[in-house]
Amino acid sequence: MRWGAPPPRGGGWGGGGGGSYNILGMYVPKVVVWLIGATIFMTAVGAALQRNNILPVWEYLVLNPRYAWAGEVWRLFPWVLFEYGFNGLNLIFGCAFLYLVGRDLAPVWGPRRFLAYYFGMAAASGVLTCLVALVSSSVARYDYMTMWPVLDALIIAWAVRNPGTQILIWFVLPLSGRHLIVATCGLTFIWAVMGGFHHYVPHFAAEVAALIYNDVFSFRRSYLRARLAMMERQQKRRVPSHLRAVERDDEPPRWTH
Repeated sequence: MRWGAPPPRGGGWGGGGGGSYNILGMYVPKVVVWLIGATIFMTAVGAALQRNNILPVWEYLVLNPRYAWAGEVWRLFPWVLFEYGFNGLNLIFGCAFLYLVGRDLAPVWGPRRFLAYYFGMAAASGVLTCLVALVSSSVARYDYMTMWPVLDALIIAWAVRNPGTQILIWFVLPLSGRHLIVATCGLTFIWAVMGGFHHYVPHFAAEVAALIYNDVFSFRRSYLRARLAMMERQQKRRVPSHLRAVERDDEPPRWTH
Protein backbone atom coordinates (compact mmCIF):
# COMPACT_ATOMS: atom_id res chain seq x y z
CA MET A 1 0.00 0.00 0.00
CA ARG A 2 1.38 3.40 -0.95
CA TRP A 3 0.65 5.88 1.83
CA GLY A 4 1.10 9.20 0.11
CA ALA A 5 -0.54 11.33 -2.53
CA PRO A 6 -0.62 10.14 -6.14
CA PRO A 7 2.43 11.31 -8.08
CA PRO A 8 2.21 14.93 -9.26
CA ARG A 9 1.44 15.52 -12.88
CA GLY A 10 2.92 17.95 -15.31
CA GLY A 11 1.50 21.22 -16.46
CA GLY A 12 0.85 22.63 -13.01
CA TRP A 13 -1.28 19.73 -11.76
CA GLY A 14 0.99 18.80 -8.90
CA GLY A 15 0.92 21.91 -6.76
CA GLY A 16 1.09 25.64 -7.10
CA GLY A 17 -1.44 26.47 -4.40
CA GLY A 18 -3.48 28.97 -6.38
CA GLY A 19 -3.55 31.50 -3.54
CA SER A 20 -5.83 31.85 -0.56
CA TYR A 21 -8.31 34.22 1.07
CA ASN A 22 -8.00 35.59 4.59
CA ILE A 23 -11.38 34.81 6.14
CA LEU A 24 -11.77 35.78 9.79
CA GLY A 25 -8.05 35.39 10.31
CA MET A 26 -7.87 31.98 8.62
CA TYR A 27 -6.20 31.46 5.25
CA VAL A 28 -8.43 29.28 3.08
CA PRO A 29 -7.35 28.13 -0.42
CA LYS A 30 -9.27 29.98 -3.11
CA VAL A 31 -10.42 26.79 -4.85
CA VAL A 32 -11.95 25.55 -1.58
CA VAL A 33 -13.75 28.87 -1.08
CA TRP A 34 -15.04 28.68 -4.65
CA LEU A 35 -16.40 25.17 -4.15
CA ILE A 36 -18.04 26.03 -0.84
CA GLY A 37 -19.54 29.19 -2.34
CA ALA A 38 -20.76 27.34 -5.44
CA THR A 39 -22.36 24.61 -3.33
CA ILE A 40 -24.15 27.09 -1.06
CA PHE A 41 -25.26 29.18 -4.04
CA MET A 42 -26.55 26.25 -6.10
CA THR A 43 -28.31 24.74 -3.10
CA ALA A 44 -30.03 27.96 -2.07
CA VAL A 45 -30.84 29.33 -5.51
CA GLY A 46 -31.84 25.91 -6.86
CA ALA A 47 -34.28 25.38 -4.00
CA ALA A 48 -35.76 28.86 -4.43
CA LEU A 49 -36.23 28.47 -8.19
CA GLN A 50 -37.68 25.00 -7.83
CA ARG A 51 -40.05 25.90 -4.98
CA ASN A 52 -41.44 28.95 -6.79
CA ASN A 53 -41.84 27.08 -10.11
CA ILE A 54 -39.53 29.53 -11.87
CA LEU A 55 -36.98 27.06 -13.20
CA PRO A 56 -36.97 23.29 -12.54
CA VAL A 57 -33.26 23.17 -11.67
CA TRP A 58 -33.44 19.73 -10.07
CA GLU A 59 -35.03 18.17 -13.13
CA TYR A 60 -32.07 19.13 -15.32
CA LEU A 61 -28.99 19.06 -13.07
CA VAL A 62 -29.40 16.27 -10.51
CA LEU A 63 -28.13 12.76 -11.17
CA ASN A 64 -30.96 10.55 -12.40
CA PRO A 65 -29.65 7.32 -13.95
CA ARG A 66 -32.60 6.96 -16.32
CA TYR A 67 -31.98 10.34 -17.93
CA ALA A 68 -28.22 9.82 -17.92
CA TRP A 69 -28.66 6.62 -19.92
CA ALA A 70 -30.95 8.57 -22.26
CA GLY A 71 -28.03 10.80 -23.22
CA GLU A 72 -28.08 13.56 -20.59
CA VAL A 73 -24.47 12.91 -19.58
CA TRP A 74 -24.00 16.40 -18.11
CA ARG A 75 -25.85 15.11 -15.04
CA LEU A 76 -22.67 13.28 -13.98
CA PHE A 77 -21.02 16.51 -12.77
CA PRO A 78 -23.27 19.20 -11.15
CA TRP A 79 -25.25 16.94 -8.81
CA VAL A 80 -22.56 17.27 -6.09
CA LEU A 81 -23.24 21.02 -5.87
CA PHE A 82 -26.61 20.43 -4.18
CA GLU A 83 -27.03 19.45 -0.53
CA TYR A 84 -30.42 19.44 1.20
CA GLY A 85 -30.11 16.66 3.78
CA PHE A 86 -31.29 17.06 7.38
CA ASN A 87 -32.66 20.59 6.89
CA GLY A 88 -29.33 22.14 6.06
CA LEU A 89 -27.15 20.32 8.62
CA ASN A 90 -25.55 18.19 5.90
CA LEU A 91 -24.65 21.38 4.04
CA ILE A 92 -23.06 22.96 7.13
CA PHE A 93 -21.04 19.88 8.08
CA GLY A 94 -20.21 19.19 4.43
CA CYS A 95 -18.74 22.65 3.90
CA ALA A 96 -16.82 22.31 7.18
CA PHE A 97 -15.32 18.99 6.08
CA LEU A 98 -14.50 20.44 2.65
CA TYR A 99 -12.60 23.22 4.40
CA LEU A 100 -10.74 20.81 6.72
CA VAL A 101 -9.46 18.46 4.03
CA GLY A 102 -9.26 21.04 1.27
CA ARG A 103 -6.90 23.34 3.16
CA ASP A 104 -4.33 20.50 3.18
CA LEU A 105 -4.88 19.00 -0.28
CA ALA A 106 -5.46 22.12 -2.39
CA PRO A 107 -2.09 23.83 -1.72
CA VAL A 108 -0.25 20.61 -2.64
CA TRP A 109 -2.33 19.56 -5.62
CA GLY A 110 -3.06 23.01 -7.00
CA PRO A 111 -6.53 24.31 -7.94
CA ARG A 112 -6.82 22.55 -11.30
CA ARG A 113 -5.93 19.13 -9.97
CA PHE A 114 -8.13 19.64 -6.91
CA LEU A 115 -11.12 20.51 -9.11
CA ALA A 116 -10.30 17.61 -11.45
CA TYR A 117 -10.31 15.19 -8.52
CA TYR A 118 -13.50 16.68 -7.08
CA PHE A 119 -15.59 16.53 -10.23
CA GLY A 120 -13.75 13.48 -11.55
CA MET A 121 -14.89 11.54 -8.49
CA ALA A 122 -18.39 12.94 -9.03
CA ALA A 123 -18.38 11.61 -12.59
CA ALA A 124 -16.84 8.26 -11.60
CA SER A 125 -19.37 7.65 -8.84
CA GLY A 126 -22.12 8.79 -11.18
CA VAL A 127 -21.07 6.30 -13.85
CA LEU A 128 -20.90 3.45 -11.32
CA THR A 129 -24.32 4.46 -9.97
CA CYS A 130 -25.77 4.36 -13.48
CA LEU A 131 -24.32 0.88 -13.93
CA VAL A 132 -25.96 -0.28 -10.70
CA ALA A 133 -29.22 1.26 -11.95
CA LEU A 134 -29.25 -1.29 -14.76
CA VAL A 135 -30.05 -4.00 -12.22
CA SER A 136 -31.87 -1.93 -9.58
CA SER A 137 -35.09 -0.09 -10.39
CA SER A 138 -34.99 1.85 -7.10
CA VAL A 139 -31.58 3.28 -8.04
CA ALA A 140 -32.71 4.01 -11.60
CA ARG A 141 -35.65 6.12 -10.38
CA TYR A 142 -33.82 8.05 -7.68
CA ASP A 143 -32.63 11.66 -7.96
CA TYR A 144 -29.18 12.05 -6.40
CA MET A 145 -28.02 15.48 -5.24
CA THR A 146 -25.47 15.53 -2.43
CA MET A 147 -21.86 16.56 -1.91
CA TRP A 148 -21.02 13.78 0.55
CA PRO A 149 -19.92 11.06 -1.93
CA VAL A 150 -17.15 13.36 -3.17
CA LEU A 151 -16.32 14.36 0.40
CA ASP A 152 -15.83 10.67 1.21
CA ALA A 153 -13.39 10.48 -1.71
CA LEU A 154 -11.56 13.58 -0.43
CA ILE A 155 -11.35 12.16 3.08
CA ILE A 156 -9.76 8.98 1.70
CA ALA A 157 -7.24 11.03 -0.29
CA TRP A 158 -6.46 13.11 2.79
CA ALA A 159 -6.00 10.00 4.96
CA VAL A 160 -3.65 8.44 2.40
CA ARG A 161 -1.54 11.57 2.27
CA ASN A 162 -1.58 12.20 6.04
CA PRO A 163 -1.46 8.73 7.65
CA GLY A 164 -0.29 10.04 11.03
CA THR A 165 -2.42 13.19 11.31
CA GLN A 166 -5.71 13.02 13.17
CA ILE A 167 -9.01 14.49 12.08
CA LEU A 168 -12.20 14.71 14.13
CA ILE A 169 -15.09 12.73 12.65
CA TRP A 170 -18.17 14.87 13.22
CA PHE A 171 -15.76 16.99 15.32
CA VAL A 172 -15.88 14.38 18.11
CA LEU A 173 -14.02 11.15 17.23
CA PRO A 174 -10.26 11.52 16.46
CA LEU A 175 -9.07 9.18 13.70
CA SER A 176 -6.15 9.06 11.29
CA GLY A 177 -4.73 7.04 8.41
CA ARG A 178 -6.28 3.70 7.56
CA HIS A 179 -8.55 3.91 10.62
CA LEU A 180 -10.13 6.99 9.04
CA ILE A 181 -10.65 5.11 5.78
CA VAL A 182 -12.24 2.15 7.56
CA ALA A 183 -14.44 4.50 9.61
CA THR A 184 -15.58 6.38 6.50
CA CYS A 185 -16.61 3.19 4.68
CA GLY A 186 -18.07 1.66 7.86
CA LEU A 187 -20.22 4.69 8.66
CA THR A 188 -21.50 4.71 5.09
CA PHE A 189 -22.57 1.09 5.51
CA ILE A 190 -24.35 1.92 8.79
CA TRP A 191 -26.20 4.86 7.24
CA ALA A 192 -27.16 2.62 4.30
CA VAL A 193 -28.59 -0.02 6.64
CA MET A 194 -30.64 2.63 8.41
CA GLY A 195 -31.72 4.69 5.41
CA GLY A 196 -31.76 2.23 2.50
CA PHE A 197 -28.90 1.10 0.31
CA HIS A 198 -30.24 2.76 -2.84
CA HIS A 199 -29.73 6.18 -1.17
CA TYR A 200 -26.01 5.49 -0.67
CA VAL A 201 -24.97 3.87 -3.94
CA PRO A 202 -23.03 7.02 -5.03
CA HIS A 203 -21.24 7.06 -1.66
CA PHE A 204 -20.04 3.48 -2.05
CA ALA A 205 -19.14 4.16 -5.69
CA ALA A 206 -17.07 7.25 -4.80
CA GLU A 207 -15.27 5.37 -2.02
CA VAL A 208 -14.39 2.50 -4.36
CA ALA A 209 -13.13 4.95 -7.00
CA ALA A 210 -11.05 6.81 -4.39
CA LEU A 211 -9.57 3.60 -2.95
CA ILE A 212 -8.45 2.54 -6.43
CA TYR A 213 -7.16 5.97 -7.50
CA ASN A 214 -5.18 6.50 -4.29
CA ASP A 215 -3.70 3.00 -4.55
CA VAL A 216 -5.23 1.75 -1.31
CA PHE A 217 -6.72 -1.09 -3.32
CA SER A 218 -5.06 -2.47 -6.44
CA PHE A 219 -6.55 -5.11 -8.73
CA ARG A 220 -3.07 -6.01 -9.97
CA ARG A 221 -1.69 -6.41 -6.46
CA SER A 222 -4.68 -8.51 -5.40
CA TYR A 223 -4.28 -10.70 -8.50
CA LEU A 224 -0.57 -11.24 -7.81
CA ARG A 225 -1.25 -12.15 -4.19
CA ALA A 226 -3.94 -14.62 -5.20
CA ARG A 227 -1.65 -16.15 -7.81
CA LEU A 228 1.19 -16.45 -5.29
CA ALA A 229 -1.11 -18.18 -2.80
CA MET A 230 -2.25 -20.60 -5.52
CA MET A 231 1.35 -21.41 -6.47
CA GLU A 232 2.23 -22.07 -2.81
CA ARG A 233 -0.70 -24.48 -2.48
CA GLN A 234 0.33 -26.29 -5.66
CA GLN A 235 3.90 -26.57 -4.38
CA LYS A 236 2.71 -28.11 -1.12
CA ARG A 237 0.72 -30.73 -3.03
CA ARG A 238 3.85 -31.82 -4.92
CA VAL A 239 5.64 -32.85 -1.71
CA PRO A 240 5.09 -36.62 -1.11
CA SER A 241 2.64 -37.13 1.72
CA HIS A 242 4.70 -39.98 3.30
CA LEU A 243 7.69 -37.70 3.86
CA ARG A 244 7.83 -35.70 7.05
CA ALA A 245 10.40 -33.81 9.07
CA VAL A 246 12.26 -35.74 11.80
CA GLU A 247 12.72 -33.97 15.09
CA ARG A 248 16.24 -34.22 16.59
CA ASP A 249 17.49 -33.15 19.96
CA ASP A 250 21.12 -32.80 18.94
CA GLU A 251 22.53 -30.81 16.07
CA PRO A 252 24.07 -33.09 13.38
CA PRO A 253 27.63 -32.46 12.16
CA ARG A 254 27.93 -30.04 9.27
CA TRP A 255 29.34 -32.75 6.96
CA THR A 256 26.31 -35.02 7.51
CA HIS A 257 23.97 -35.23 4.49
